[in-house]
Amino acid sequence: MNTQVTRVTREEAALLAGVSPRQISRWSAAGLLTAEHGPIGARVPATYDPQELEGAAWRWKEMLKEAREVQLPPD
Repeated sequence: MNTQVTRVTREEAALLAGVSPRQISRWSAAGLLTAEHGPIGARVPATYDPQELEGAAWRWKEMLKEAREVQLPPD
């Protein structure tokens, strides 16, 4: 039995989540996804854990909801 988690590229993660590859980058920059990078200087793409995708989508929606609820002070 293989217990190792299979990681996917940004493009594959985007297909699995039904979003654009740029959205995967946004989630990663926001700390919602963990990107694993190769050694310094290696030209390999970052990979992501597919099991984190559903949670990242949910947390992103919650962040947007909270941002919309912020009341700005009057001018």
